[in-house]
Amino acid sequence: MKRRELIKGLGVGALMFPLTAWTKEIFGQQSYLDNQSKAVLDLISSTFIPEGKQKGAKGVGVVLYLDRYVQDCLNKNEQEKVQLGIDFLKNQGFSLKNQMEREQMLLNLKASDSQQWFYDFVRSQTILAYTNSEYVLTNFYGYEMAPGYFKGCVNV
Repeated sequence: MKRRELIKGLGVGALMFPLTAWTKEIFGQQSYLDNQSKAVLDLISSTFIPEGKQKGAKGVGVVLYLDRYVQDCLNKNEQEKVQLGIDFLKNQGFSLKNQMEREQMLLNLKASDSQQWFYDFVRSQTILAYTNSEYVLTNFYGYEMAPGYFKGCVNV
């Protein structure tokens, strides 16, 4: 049993996940995708998690997370796959469709062998980004940046 390698691997894996909640402000103005591609990606993420009584993917700003993730975490081959998937949906008129038609188009992507990777990637990263956003963590999970309080007036 190689415990040291296991512990080292777990440590590195833990650092890869976000340790705190994220907000729109941490991403700044730098962008990898052009505005049209970001708009289509925003529509895709808001199709997966639509707005309702609570903020959806669009209100939280999931597209900013996805843009930065594509830029920093994917290799060139995967970046090209993402761009091809976005271009495919652009050419199909994805942004002109209503919610039900967009859902059906995404389900068709899932069934397609050539576009399944794009569908799985965008879906999983949208869910991850939404559930790790400051809005969700503070409003639904009770996340506190520094839990525990100091009460200096308590008698010992």
